[in-house]
Amino acid sequence: MLLTVPLGIGLAIGLIVFLITVLLGRGKQSKKIVYVPSIIAISSSLGLFAYGFVVARGFEGAAYLFLSITIIISATFILFYSKRKLQK
Repeated sequence: MLLTVPLGIGLAIGLIVFLITVLLGRGKQSKKIVYVPSIIAISSSLGLFAYGFVVARGFEGAAYLFLSITIIISATFILFYSKRKLQK
């Protein structure tokens, strides 16, 4: 439970960010607007990481850390995907 629930929620958030990025990329939006969802996800997950590391310690903090690391990894992949997709 400690590992699977935060990872599942993080992957669901990553999927939502990916869908928003794809929808913004299909339109005639500028590159900056397409990058916004992944940048927001990375910054919010850094805030979750700080909260889990400093404020909520123990098992609750570990759940926050697993959640934030999953979101950081997925949002970073999405950011690189959108950069590569927009270059073509």
